[in-house]
Amino acid sequence: MKTSIIIPVLNEEKFLPDLLLSLEIQLSKNQEVIFVDNGSTDNSKKILTSFFKKSKFKNWHLIIEKKLGFAKPLNTGVKKAKGQNLIFLDADTLPSKNLIREHETYLEKVDISVGSTNSKIFDAPTNYGKLACLLFEGHSERTAKALAHALPWGPTCNLAVKHSVFHTVGIFSEAAAGAMDIDWCWRAVLQGFQIEYNEAAKITHYRRNTRSEIINQFERYGMGEAWLLRTYQFLSDEPRLSALEASLDAFQRIRKHPNLSQATDTRLEIEEIAVAFSSGIRAGYESAYKKCPQKRKNPKKSIGWPVKDSEWTIYVPQKGIVNLSGDQLAMWKKMSKMKSVKQLASEFRSHFHLSQSAADAEAKEFWRAFLP
Repeated sequence: MKTSIIIPVLNEEKFLPDLLLSLEIQLSKNQEVIFVDNGSTDNSKKILTSFFKKSKFKNWHLIIEKKLGFAKPLNTGVKKAKGQNLIFLDADTLPSKNLIREHETYLEKVDISVGSTNSKIFDAPTNYGKLACLLFEGHSERTAKALAHALPWGPTCNLAVKHSVFHTVGIFSEAAAGAMDIDWCWRAVLQGFQIEYNEAAKITHYRRNTRSEIINQFERYGMGEAWLLRTYQFLSDEPRLSALEASLDAFQRIRKHPNLSQATDTRLEIEEIAVAFSSGIRAGYESAYKKCPQKRKNPKKSIGWPVKDSEWTIYVPQKGIVNLSGDQLAMWKKMSKMKSVKQLASEFRSHFHLSQSAADAEAKEFWRAFLP
């Protein structure tokens, strides 16, 4: 089996018909689709089973997962999957007609493919729905290039992974709750797996639209962010923020989000979303995550990811972030596969036509700069 598509479901009856049709037209016999229902009380299960019976494609699966949570249905799908590649989608998405092929092609060169996401509202948009679309504009690209977090990651609404990566990294952490996709990707990156943004693998993601949905969502994001801040404190050389400091920072990040600069007629709704995110972080610090059970640690060598065609960001444990391009980037890529500074000196000598002593000096300085 080449590819398994894993989709968690919870009361998604209005989105499923279009999702199923968009998948069916691009599926082949060496692929499978696994839906994991996590307690739906609407017609979701009926829609799925009815469609499966009529479809010419026969590798549809529906699993009922009674244990609720964000990570549990994904982990159930991973354990069931037979594919060499895994593609994770949300049930409230609409994949482009070549999504599966684009992810499969990309996974031939990287370990983790972060697809692009276009946000829309399924029904008539409210002010909250409009703001959600603005807040998530360019979200997948920002996450994959670590433009808003310490390390790159990809949301499981459109994420493809080589199945073998799970054998090393493990499954999604239930303790991470709403941040389980960030946590899993960071664990993978810290263990040396390559993650990249795949603009060609496109979906439309139908965002939440009501006030209660948006407020609950951003409170949950806040609690997940608190878990990340505490669990991955070692990634930052800044002093650990208190609960109050972290919540105030979160409040300002929403209020001053660059995508909301023109949303002058929805200031009240923006304030409400900012308060929800802020209160989630404070709650995450003070109650829900008093003790973080998950152990995370720095890698033994520097890791990197692309942010532009010819520029990478390099994270050097205990030292911080460096941007590299050109010859320096080429040297870092070669160094990351070497076991000794002597090998690197030889590369410096041939690449830059240096004397042996000059090559040794340059190699030692470069080696020290990118080792913890």
